[in-house]
Amino acid sequence: MPSVIEDITSQLPIHYAESGVTVRLATQADAIQVAKELREEDRSEMKALLGVDVAMTVVLQRHVMEADISLVLEKDKHPVAIFGVKQVCPNVSFIGLLSSPRIKDFKFTLCRHSKYWVDMFHKHSDLLLNVVHCDNNVHIQWLRWLGFKFINKLENFGSNGEDFYEFSKLNTE
Repeated sequence: MPSVIEDITSQLPIHYAESGVTVRLATQADAIQVAKELREEDRSEMKALLGVDVAMTVVLQRHVMEADISLVLEKDKHPVAIFGVKQVCPNVSFIGLLSSPRIKDFKFTLCRHSKYWVDMFHKHSDLLLNVVHCDNNVHIQWLRWLGFKFINKLENFGSNGEDFYEFSKLNTE
């Protein structure tokens, strides 16, 4: 019987004709490209969490290497965002997405299909969680729309002692 990860990857690539966006497995080259073009909000969040000297290329390359599943959203064969999950203990996974500003070009496609991906990741782990910087309003709105709950405000958190929200979503099916 195939694993959940094998089940997800067997469906790839997925092409969304309405926007020309493709979802496929992420590569190290994708990590390098997305890191070069990272949204300023994502860059600031990672630096607040991991330190001002952190290299975004390293952050994204480690995600691609270490995640249980790491996917890329690409438009016109150009990587725009990397997302995925990493199991941290049985049935609990960190979930994340980092992107370039080009993600705005297909925000409706992202919204239309992101609930599908959360459902797919829930097949891997019943509890999905992570943190988001309190000032990252776009991500906070999107996470709320996806049904994530903000369970804790972490004050003076991360390398720079900034405020973050801890968020999670429990699979209730």
